Amino acid sequence: MLKLMIIEDDKYARLGLHQLFEQEAYHTQSYQDGETAWAACQQVKPDICILDRALPKMSGEELCVLLREKWPSLPILFLSGKGAESEQIEGLELGADDYITKPFSVKELLARVNAMCRRIPLFSSSVADANFEMDDLFIDTKQMIATRGNERIELTAREISILTLLYKMTGKMVSRDELFNECWGRDYFANSRSLDQYISCLRAKIERDPKKPLIVKTARGVGYWYG
Repeated sequence: MLKLMIIEDDKYARLGLHQLFEQEAYHTQSYQDGETAWAACQQVKPDICILDRALPKMSGEELCVLLREKWPSLPILFLSGKGAESEQIEGLELGADDYITKPFSVKELLARVNAMCRRIPLFSSSVADANFEMDDLFIDTKQMIATRGNERIELTAREISILTLLYKMTGKMVSRDELFNECWGRDYFANSRSLDQYISCLRAKIERDPKKPLIVKTARGVGYWYG
């Protein structure tokens, strides 16, 4: 049974989410503040975390950063009332794997969480069997870092997965559906903005000039490519 942790300061929302995921056969723990949740994580590492951004004692943003530093492959989903595109991108840049705004569809939330959990075997093992280079960037898949000269760039498991797929398909267009299927899971909602947000965040990290990318290029109307 997968261990799911919910960190939500609203009592009724927290209770509703707890009951929802218990009914879905997750071993669910729920906390009202980031500080208590972080202490609990030290005792029992969760398999997936759902957290609000605005939490007392320790914000969801601070907690997300700590979780990502300690467990680079832990699936994290922000559930937040902050719904502007810039705020969603900011949440993903902090290390979250997905972002859902309130109010939300229960069916969509369940589908997203289930899809993230089906990818856990991918996150817990090596996502590629060899290191590789893309333009002037060296990607170390085991260490989950990219280097350019003396610059060291920390990457998430999903970012490694995206780069690996583009590298294996060098010179070929990779459709949005292919990226969703390979890097998110086949049941992921392909109409979400998560892919575009991830690509934007990834480019900001690895491209010399994100506005003129040389590694993750746009195939207009199709998807992305490298080569």
